[in-house]
Amino acid sequence: MTQVIIYPYGTKKVTVPVGQYIIIAAYEGDAKVYLGVSDPNMPTVYSYYSTVTNTESTLGTWSAAQDVRIEAGAGKVYYNVGASPTISLPTPNTLAGTGDPFALTGEAGTQGGAVNVTGGTSSTSANAGGAVAITGGTPGATGAGGAASITGGAGGATSGTGGASSVTGGAGTAGNATGGAASVTGGAGQGTGTGGATSMTGGASGAGATGTGGAVSVTGGAASSTNGAGGAVSATGGAGAGTGAGGAISTIGGAAGATGTGGAVTITSGAGGATSGVSGAVAVSSGSTTAASATGAVSIGSGAGAASAAATAGGASGTLTVSTGAGGANTGGATGEAGGAGGAMTVSTGAGGATNSTGAHDGGAGGDLGITAGNGGAASAGTGDGGDGGTITLTPGTGGATTGGAVGAIGQVKAAGLFALNAAQVLDMSDATVQLTVDPGSTAGTVLTSNIMMVDPNSSGAGEDLELPPEADVPGVVLWIYNTGGENIVVKDDSGGTTVDTIATTEFGFFFCDGTAWHGMNAA
Repeated sequence: MTQVIIYPYGTKKVTVPVGQYIIIAAYEGDAKVYLGVSDPNMPTVYSYYSTVTNTESTLGTWSAAQDVRIEAGAGKVYYNVGASPTISLPTPNTLAGTGDPFALTGEAGTQGGAVNVTGGTSSTSANAGGAVAITGGTPGATGAGGAASITGGAGGATSGTGGASSVTGGAGTAGNATGGAASVTGGAGQGTGTGGATSMTGGASGAGATGTGGAVSVTGGAASSTNGAGGAVSATGGAGAGTGAGGAISTIGGAAGATGTGGAVTITSGAGGATSGVSGAVAVSSGSTTAASATGAVSIGSGAGAASAAATAGGASGTLTVSTGAGGANTGGATGEAGGAGGAMTVSTGAGGATNSTGAHDGGAGGDLGITAGNGGAASAGTGDGGDGGTITLTPGTGGATTGGAVGAIGQVKAAGLFALNAAQVLDMSDATVQLTVDPGSTAGTVLTSNIMMVDPNSSGAGEDLELPPEADVPGVVLWIYNTGGENIVVKDDSGGTTVDTIATTEFGFFFCDGTAWHGMNAA
């Protein structure tokens, strides 16, 4: 007879003729075998005989016809009956190609015929449908494995759109079944070989003047339930092993054409719900560590400007803007409802680590916070001036205007704790007039580096003139000048014609500039 399949957890009763055998094969689990015993005028009674597990077993022969009951376990069970029965494991149906390439082609016609490759349907409720595999061919000893490609058809010759190519997990059906996953995974490396890359690349544009390259989108699934969350999108670098670093993740805008702008990179949280939902947060943080290692740094920076070897200026570095959003306007509603507050911004460093063991264990220092403007570029050849250093401006917000109430108060710049200026600048006037400057490119002199000065006139006469920087260069600047010498310091404006104040020995002067003139006073 032809071999028979008993599907998982199925039962089959078989009658083996006199002088014949039954072979039972359970390669995917086990099968319990029972032999029937019959008494006249009584139903057949089956008694347990044996269990076949991950192998095959042949029973027989008998002097009379023998009833056998087979109960399959979690896997398929095969049996055959005959004088010399055998089991042949089923193999997948295959199409063996004779050409290179071997093609499966839909029928040509008014509408091109489709080609479907579909796994088999399971006839048992708990079993999976048949898989479909597209696998490149096995190479020779040193050759590359055969590629496997899924490619949409080319568009029509005049203006047709190229065919889509989709990899989609199967839909869950009935109840609360989960949708099937869809994975694109590079092949595993062997030995010291690198794992295969996985790429998602938008299609190249057409050759015309304005064609745009194809977009690449990675989008979490939308929730269709009443209160379900949208599907998350995760990009995770591979885990390192041993001393190897974890895999990096890069999000990089596309390179521009010869005179075009580079592609933007935007990271935006999801919009809030239509009625009152808060928009999603955006978090940028380095990973946590194990043992006593330091956490990784977080850097946000614009790119360096490109150098220029031609008779043009070098490229400027990109501006870096970190800002919060404006508060929402109030356009109606009950009296007394205010507009939304502008978003607060906090720039803070981490607290020092505490200690909780006995002994001389100092707590960790709090993280320093530095705000440093860039240095001016050097003019290392020729007669050009060096670049100005970058200015740091702290500007509080202005109060809001009003059409009937009081104008809002201006914001303040506050320093909690000790406020320290740069270390005092020490100056020896060496029995000569000294001009102070902040821009030596326009006004030659001694560059002012601090708001506090310790000055010795070191004069052979009654005193020396100290000329302050030009007013237009230092609006709002405040200076404290202390006379450490034995002669007077006559403080003047940059023209040398107007005396602002005279500082006697061991006295100090306080000076400020309003942008058009210097003002000052002195005291012991």
